[in-house]
Amino acid sequence: MRISIKGGTEEQKLHAKQFCKFFAKKFFKDELSKLISVKIDHNPYNDNDLADCVWTDEETPPKKFHIQLFLPEEISLVNYLRTIAHEMVHIKQFAKGELRQLPSTNNEICKWHGARYEWEMHYWDRPWEIEAHGREKGLVIDYGKAHNMGTSLQSLF
Repeated sequence: MRISIKGGTEEQKLHAKQFCKFFAKKFFKDELSKLISVKIDHNPYNDNDLADCVWTDEETPPKKFHIQLFLPEEISLVNYLRTIAHEMVHIKQFAKGELRQLPSTNNEICKWHGARYEWEMHYWDRPWEIEAHGREKGLVIDYGKAHNMGTSLQSLF
């Protein structure tokens, strides 16, 4: 997996890069991981959206992704990593073809594991968001254990 990061603190850059590699080992076979590139940009805080993830290529399923972060400067490492984890789950969903927007519907309809959904359905009812939110905490805890952070991250939840 190719990872580029613009902005953020040195600690955030280090952990974002390490977390993306950790995630890739957990969810992608080597062949797929080698094809995926992730660009992460830190932007000024926006209380409407903390982050956004889009693909930037025309492949199906896509392999190039752009995560934009709109986090407050004083965000804790745990919440920073939860945000990265959430967006990486979306990358997995798109890269593996689990979630696809249908261009023939002006991207108003998507397929999630083969079932059709309206993209603009209520946020908390979207099954792809349920998975992303559901995996955040466990991924951050597992990352902390894998990087010898002990229970320091787990104790912050």
